This record gives sequence, C-alpha cells and structure tokens, in this order.
Amino acid sequence: MPTSKTITFSWNGLTKKVKLLLCFSPPPDVQLGTDQNVVAWKVIVAQPGSSGCASIIYSGQVGFGNDEIGHGNIVASSSQIEITGGQKVKLITDADGDTRWEPPVSDPSLGQLFRAYNKTTTSRTISVGTMRVYSDGHKDYDPTFLWATVGPNMAAEAKVQPILNAYINLNYQKNQFITIDLSDDVMWSQNLSDLPENSSFVLVETKEHGYQIQPAADK
Repeated sequence: MPTSKTITFSWNGLTKKVKLLLCFSPPPDVQLGTDQNVVAWKVIVAQPGSSGCASIIYSGQVGFGNDEIGHGNIVASSSQIEITGGQKVKLITDADGDTRWEPPVSDPSLGQLFRAYNKTTTSRTISVGTMRVYSDGHKDYDPTFLWATVGPNMAAEAKVQPILNAYINLNYQKNQFITIDLSDDVMWSQNLSDLPENSSFVLVETKEHGYQIQPAADK
C-alpha cells in the first residue's frame, strides 16, 4: 500500500500575494513538448501580511485519465482508473457507444512502468496523475502529465517519480496543461519519497534572496 504524505507550507509577513505552483518533475529520459507536458498539480495562494498555511496530500496512488482540454488549457477528466506499476490498461468504446477503461492487467515486461492503450477509433487525450481513493469509494484525481493526442491503437507510457517542483508567480491554474519548458524557473525541488508521513516547510521572503522554501524548524 502506498504511503500517503502530507506536506504543509506556511508563511508570515509576505509583502505581496504569492502564487506557489507545484508540479511533478518528469523522469530524466522523457522528452517533453507541446503534445506531452506537465499539468499544474496544485496552486497555493499565500496572502501578504498575516500568517497562513496550506496542506497538500500526496497519496502515492497513480491513475490514468481520459481527458478534454478546455478553455485556457484546463484539463477536465471524464473518466479515471487507478493503476499500479507493471500494469497496462485499455481505453475502449463499448457496445453502447460509451468510452470507458477496461480493468488493468499485469505485464511483467513493463517493470515499474504504466501503460495506457487507446483502443477507440479516434485520437484521445490521456493523462497520468495522482489518485486518492476514499473509504466510501469516492476518488480524487489530479493529472500531473498529459498526452494531448494519442492516436487509435497507440499508447501512453508513464514512469512515475515523486519529485515535486515549486515555482513562484507563474500565473498558472490548477489542472492547467503547460506547453512550455519550466525547468529554468524551478525554485524548490523535493523527492517526496524522502519525506516522513507529515512534513512542514516555510515560504520565506527576504530582500537578499527573494523567495525561498525552507524546512520548518522543529518545535
């Protein structure tokens, strides 16, 4: 069972409103571009003046989504399915004309990769993202990477590494498909596997260094 991580960001005395964009880093062997790229995972708005905080949860669970890209490149997922490393899944059109995911099946040749096949007759937009499944069966799905055009009988293949990057004031919204390279704008990066179940960080503003994210001091 994946270990859930709760990360809390706090701030105090900021002089301006700050938008903290959180996205996952792609594996080093993945070539990103306008057709396959990052999706804004979380956006935290830190208000100036008084203190504040926001917590995010990384479940460690992974899913694929069958998506549409709406106005402003916002990703809306019409159906999602949970999947684990070493599994593949097919997106099909059933006898009633509905598009749905078949149950995932194991494929030892994949190792820890995840693969989604488009077995419909038209090109599809497919994403991979974090999945949080609640005890009542409700699911929250947040896309992290997206393939804008996966043709019929083609596949999207993902390798998940939980390295979270932070960016300051880039003016993106949650679930927005980002078609440019953000690598030069990373101001903080953290492998979530290295964190305990609960961790805290502070967003700091200084005249000398601008904005920084630092581990919170133990109380």
